[in-house]
Amino acid sequence: MGKINKIDYEVYAIYFDKRNLDKIPDFYKHHALYDNIASKLAEKLKITSPTCIIVDKSKFNQKDINNFNNLFLSKINNAENHQISIFHGDSINYKGLQIADLIAWSVFQKVEHGNSQYINLIQNKKISEIYKN
Repeated sequence: MGKINKIDYEVYAIYFDKRNLDKIPDFYKHHALYDNIASKLAEKLKITSPTCIIVDKSKFNQKDINNFNNLFLSKINNAENHQISIFHGDSINYKGLQIADLIAWSVFQKVEHGNSQYINLIQNKKISEIYKN
């Protein structure tokens, strides 16, 4: 984490307590659930220049990818209409996705096990729960 804290970045992490599944429309559809939660993350983003967003590949059907991209793009704060592209890639090939996995694991440790030692190493973080009671 020492190296990552030497660069200018912000972390937006959201978590979802599965006991609140009934609060999400179409919660019974795996892809819709993922898309809906990811769109809540997109609402936190403010685009100020042309941007490429790399998402950990979880969808293999082009229709599911397009549905995700359309919903995600519709939720991003992009007042100046900068060009945004979304690429779905394998985390093994992208260091940024590997860092995102590490951050997600750190949030999981805090939320699920009450262990804050890892998330406390990450600066510039904003963590919120969605669809909370």
